[in-house]
Amino acid sequence: MKETRFPSLKARVVATDIDRDSLVAARLGEYPVEMLAEVDSYFLKKYFRREGSRYRIRGPRCLFWTCSCRT
Repeated sequence: MKETRFPSLKARVVATDIDRDSLVAARLGEYPVEMLAEVDSYFLKKYFRREGSRYRIRGPRCLFWTCSCRT
């Protein structure tokens, strides 16, 4: 786990998608309970909150934007 091995590590993940609908879904930060069944309970409690049959990412941890790579 990053928290115990590298407590001061700051990480960023940059991802892109050509499909705007995928970005819209990612911005919601919602996942069906079944999709996160394999995630360790430590991470579920720390980074998600349960809302009925879904999990939602806690807090503003992710930023998504669109950009054009056209030249």
